[in-house]
Amino acid sequence: MEEIKYPSIEQVKEMQVQHTSVTAIEWNASSHGMMACSGVFYSRRIEPNGDGVTLTYSCKREAQDITEEVYRCDKSDWERLTAIIDRENLYAWENLRIDPEKDNRPIIYDCSSSSNITLITGSGRYCINCDTAKFCGGGEVIDGIIGIFKECGDRQENLISRNVTELPKPDWMKRGFMSMGTPKQPESEPQPEQVQGEWTYTGGAWTCPECNFEGNEGKFCANCGSWRPDLDPNRNKAPQPQPEQIQGEWTYTGGTWTCPECNFEGNEGKFCANCGSWRPDLDPNRNKAPQTQPAFPMMNGMMKAMGLLGDDKPDEQLAALLEKQVAHGRLLSFEYSSWSNGMSMNSHSESSTRLVLSESGEATVVQRVQQGNFDAAVTEYRADERAVADLEKYIRENNLTNLTELKYDRSKDPFANVTDTSGGAHYSIVFDERSVGGSCFAAFSLDTDAISQHGGTGMLDSLRGFITKLTLGSKMIKTYTEPQKPMGMSGFMGMGAIMGMAQQGAEKWVCSECGYEGNDGKYCKNCGSPKK
Repeated sequence: MEEIKYPSIEQVKEMQVQHTSVTAIEWNASSHGMMACSGVFYSRRIEPNGDGVTLTYSCKREAQDITEEVYRCDKSDWERLTAIIDRENLYAWENLRIDPEKDNRPIIYDCSSSSNITLITGSGRYCINCDTAKFCGGGEVIDGIIGIFKECGDRQENLISRNVTELPKPDWMKRGFMSMGTPKQPESEPQPEQVQGEWTYTGGAWTCPECNFEGNEGKFCANCGSWRPDLDPNRNKAPQPQPEQIQGEWTYTGGTWTCPECNFEGNEGKFCANCGSWRPDLDPNRNKAPQTQPAFPMMNGMMKAMGLLGDDKPDEQLAALLEKQVAHGRLLSFEYSSWSNGMSMNSHSESSTRLVLSESGEATVVQRVQQGNFDAAVTEYRADERAVADLEKYIRENNLTNLTELKYDRSKDPFANVTDTSGGAHYSIVFDERSVGGSCFAAFSLDTDAISQHGGTGMLDSLRGFITKLTLGSKMIKTYTEPQKPMGMSGFMGMGAIMGMAQQGAEKWVCSECGYEGNDGKYCKNCGSPKK
């Protein structure tokens, strides 16, 4: 029988492959750009371990250390994976090849990426290239396997251990990327003084023009709390009087405000803490007439056709899932998280807002924002009861957990193979299903790209509104920062380390107002509050 050079996926499924039982399953992915330290590597491994099943997740991104986390999985996760492997004869999929005559994918030179699924047995390893399998028509099977891996990793309550392996940093990384290949000079060249208004800035530490304190590094003077002159938002503005401003039928004095919708008093943020209505002078629709047609219907239509703009009308699959009734037990948590990666250093960013409900019914919201290797800003809130109740009602009435069935079709995305930047977002909903005959921990992950692609942009807008109300309508408990790792890059391209701006020997204190931990003067560098 003549060997088939480029077998179809149907032909591969019929191949006979001798193998023993699978003992572990891995999903590995990596990407590399042209910038230094732009390489990213992820590894997930699921395997039986004693009486249970564990997921080991290893991650190495950019200039950071290696992080390894171990999660406890349900036996059903392992059974689901092995069922897919046996049903699809996945052991033979490593025989798939792409016919170069039929490969019409764009060629990307400035970045490369790869992803594979490996089956480990007592007799060998079987490696399936995910991109090749998807090109040949096996995308649904690959996405199903990857989806199980992601579900296991999303179950933060099942985290067993976390270990960070610190990696040695070469001298050029400590000094900054722009110094790579250049020997360290004993002394930097003096910088010409630059005149900024009535003060002199040399490019490093700055001297306060108000009190003449030298050696400042942050946005505010560590001695008197004055703005750094070139960052002062009022440096080019004349003082404005603050008379009472009339906004329609309400009066705003610049402090707390009363909601015109429900008459709730004492509001401070952009939304009413009682009913969630906009503060009238900030309402983006206060001066707008209702629009029945988009401003640029032709452009919007073209962008939707290209997959660049999500449709706001649910397709048949999404509409059916929203109507499919499903019962759940007690809500345990709700989380929105997003991330993005670029090719340059410190371009990685993460943000998340997580609602957690205790058995007693107390609800807490934790918001976290991380940019590159800078300190992560974390804020905790005591969640507003009405905001939580409205969110839970929306989840149940719209049967949102059914949306885990939606799959994102990469073939409809014209930029699916552009790998010099990446990002994503998802919602995670966790229930205690014991009251309805299920497990004590049932997690559901919603892919925002898939929802948007199926016409759910309106639903995503509603969920973002709930996220906003969970923070702005709740009482803040505390705010703090999670310091960056030692030896990490300091500022853009490591400029802080290059210019020697850090002060040595000063006792650090934590600001009671914003939680910034790196202060050493009389005033906070981040918010300008005095030391207490």
